[in-house]
Amino acid sequence: MNRQDGGPPVLDGYTAVKLIGRGGHADVYAYTQHTPRRTVAVKVLADRAEDASTADAFAHEANILADLSHHPSIVTVYQAGVSADGRPFIVMEHCSRPSLGTRYRRERLSVPETLRAGVRLSSAVETAHRAGILHRDIKPANVLVTDFGWPALADFGIATAHGEEVVTGLSIPWAAPEVLAGSEGDTRTDIYSLGATVYALLAQRSPFETPGGNNKPFELMNRIQRGGPPPTGRADVPASLEAILQRAMGHRDRRYASAADLGRALQQVEAELALPVTELDLPDFARDAPAWMARAQSTAADSTRHRPITAMPSLGLGAADATRVRPVSLPIPDSSATSSANTVEPLSDINALVAPHASRRKPPVVAGIVAGTLLVAAGATAFFLSRDPEPGPDPTPTTPVAMPVMAPTPINLTAVRDGEQVTFTWVNPEQVDGDTYYYVPQVDGVVGQAAVLDEPTVTLTAPEQEQVCIQVMIVRASGVRSQTPGEVCDR
Repeated sequence: MNRQDGGPPVLDGYTAVKLIGRGGHADVYAYTQHTPRRTVAVKVLADRAEDASTADAFAHEANILADLSHHPSIVTVYQAGVSADGRPFIVMEHCSRPSLGTRYRRERLSVPETLRAGVRLSSAVETAHRAGILHRDIKPANVLVTDFGWPALADFGIATAHGEEVVTGLSIPWAAPEVLAGSEGDTRTDIYSLGATVYALLAQRSPFETPGGNNKPFELMNRIQRGGPPPTGRADVPASLEAILQRAMGHRDRRYASAADLGRALQQVEAELALPVTELDLPDFARDAPAWMARAQSTAADSTRHRPITAMPSLGLGAADATRVRPVSLPIPDSSATSSANTVEPLSDINALVAPHASRRKPPVVAGIVAGTLLVAAGATAFFLSRDPEPGPDPTPTTPVAMPVMAPTPINLTAVRDGEQVTFTWVNPEQVDGDTYYYVPQVDGVVGQAAVLDEPTVTLTAPEQEQVCIQVMIVRASGVRSQTPGEVCDR
């Protein structure tokens, strides 16, 4: 499944200018459009579409963006198609300014600018939700910035209609705890990710990253599952804004009922600080919405469905507690291991709409189902037998409780680099029918999208100067998995 660099395709009416971004499955180039003359961004699938599902997934994203891109804070799509060499492409507006994913790592965004961006993104997410579309991957990397400074929500590659079963990519730092526990998510999971994005703009880190601490994927997942994020740590962030972020990333039943409600709460903070109140850009549903909303819902419903997934079952948990997030224990690497304190951010180049898509490749890659919860009792199982004063059978015999049998840890992990391609392999020491492999990549300490593989190998793309690592677990069809992940880096 080595990723080929085919260069910019030849497109009628366009001239390629330069590569502006690269991800696991797609590249983004700047092109000059001949008529009308303007610079555009063209997102191109890295390889030829070898099956209909890959091309359909790409067309699915283009259709969703086209139906939503009338919104001022959603990236605009101009055209989509398949190039002469068989690579699907999408022509979009060119956002020349650094994305929010780039900016929040490099500079301290002011509270007023963060509030403006939060209100505008809330209106974009609300517009998608009213059209029946879940984004599923809101994060700073997927917020481009237009030439006029407006945020533009992008990369709807794993967006779905409400209730549609889907295999999705998973950006761990921005994922809601219920998604990490196996839920497919709903509008409240988008609200969580939107809150996490606003948090990062203020804190210069993802909500659960520990500066100087262990920020490896499974440790990060464990923190997210434990509860709400710590305060941003900024003296100029008012308590009201801290409270908004806590609610947006709190238990799903106590989050804001809608993205619009989150936007209105941010507007109230603007008013509290005597700032100009940013307009919440929503369609006039009494007049404009019926036609475009029906169109968008039809697009989502008619798009090719990805194969459904089954969430990894929990072990050792009773009925869910409806009033709080249960603390869970996930398999994590040795806490004494050295880890990067870099800001947690997806693998793809963040100025270019290039997060990996939910396409199946060879070996088949199913973009991430999540790790689920795992509580395993330690030590030997004890039981007590009572003795009756009179001889006779014990009326309440006790049966020993069997401990769950964990899947083994992958062994013989290797990483071979060939230019920008790094191929990882490992060995399953006790192969069982139905075994899959859950992995999370890291590039220079930056957490990429989790994924599930059917085969013990994966090839990732990253600049030659950056270290690439993965953590991988074996997952049995029953849901049990390796207690400790295997880990390997390319250097």
